[in-house]
Amino acid sequence: MQRFPDWVSRGQAISTPVTRVATGGHTYLLGHLCKPHDCGNNQLDIVFAAEGHAAWGLLHTRPDDRHPFLQSWLGNPDEEIQALLLRNHAAHNPPDP
Repeated sequence: MQRFPDWVSRGQAISTPVTRVATGGHTYLLGHLCKPHDCGNNQLDIVFAAEGHAAWGLLHTRPDDRHPFLQSWLGNPDEEIQALLLRNHAAHNPPDP
């Protein structure tokens, strides 16, 4: 069973605007959230089925930026949804120049 960090379970996060995306013939709502005052180390990418019947996520946590992210899949996403979540995370975390 997944135990969520407090900022997730309490709904205390900073978010980007949700975007509507289409892939594989389906439409989804895609969002990115992070822990206030620690966005670089605590993030959640989330996808909602546009019809509202399902949701999936990818939680990224690390103690500091010297460590790699620990990633936890939420909602058992298939490969298509996993790729969407990973692309969303990458879009919000561009590599350092």
